[in-house]
Amino acid sequence: MHALPDCLDLEPGQAELDGVPGDTHPLVRIEVLARRDRAVDAALALLQLCDDAQLVEVFSAQLGVVAQLEKDDSGTYRSVRPGENLYPNEGVRIAGNTVQLGLARFEIEAVWKRMQDLLARVESGEIPLF
Repeated sequence: MHALPDCLDLEPGQAELDGVPGDTHPLVRIEVLARRDRAVDAALALLQLCDDAQLVEVFSAQLGVVAQLEKDDSGTYRSVRPGENLYPNEGVRIAGNTVQLGLARFEIEAVWKRMQDLLARVESGEIPLF
């Protein structure tokens, strides 16, 4: 019995598979998005309906602080609802008894750029929807 192939690369709408024993075509690349996928539909609608400033704000709010921990009286860090981003230019933020984890501003901007590129590729037909 052969093992399942290793997944080497997962990009939006793209996957490379390698390592299938006995396969004469070791590389498989798929570049399509499922129109029926609610997450894809929602992302595309969001990108098309909002202006850049609104989307950067949404991305910053959602990705800037994805987890927050607060130290309690016993010295144990406990998960709490994420608060305002303490230091937007840093991914890991520590202030007093608070630890925040999230993306730094430049990382959020990179995600935004990738989303714009993806939308442009879908609109141009380079990545078909089915």
